[in-house]
Amino acid sequence: MTKIDSSSLSFSNDLFEMLKQQGELKIRMGTEDPVKYKFLFEVFYRDSDLIFGETDADTARIFSSSKEKIFEVIDKGRFKEGVDVKKAVDIVFFCIRGIYGQYTDEYKKMSAEETLLHIDKVKEEIYGYFDILRRIFYKEEYW
Repeated sequence: MTKIDSSSLSFSNDLFEMLKQQGELKIRMGTEDPVKYKFLFEVFYRDSDLIFGETDADTARIFSSSKEKIFEVIDKGRFKEGVDVKKAVDIVFFCIRGIYGQYTDEYKKMSAEETLLHIDKVKEEIYGYFDILRRIFYKEEYW
């Protein structure tokens, strides 16, 4: 089994950079350990209802757990005065889920390898929304 070396990464306490880093690690896992990625892809997109039952509830639980962990470590001082940081984080996650949700049916028709080729398009779309949300929620010096 290939182990992904994260020692070269410098983890940020910036919400958007942290989410980008998580995404990059997932992409690296897919490219560096394609067997594991294919297994996870098949479970999530092909057999999820058989294995997990209610897919939407499980996805919501995973996102909720990630949000809680991220909320604990992000730099809340980056946010503008008056911004409810918890709600801002929720909005960012709603955005991510919405974008991934747009591609779920399409991914179900693709192979695991094909989704890896498509991921750059999705990543750029998400990063574009991150730029908008950063300007909405963060103080100007953190744009």
